Amino acid sequence: MYSEKVMDHFQNPRNVGEIEDASGVGPGGMARGGDKRGIFRDI
Repeated sequence: MYSEKVMDHFQNPRNVGEIEDASGVGPGGMARGGDKRGIFRDI
């Protein structure tokens, strides 16, 4: 069984979404396998 902390992070994800006006944006993941994500950077 997963710990309470792990379940809390699964049910309430953090650090997700897009950053508006990010200083850098790039693709990530493996499109062939269906695992896609974007990477945003704000400095």
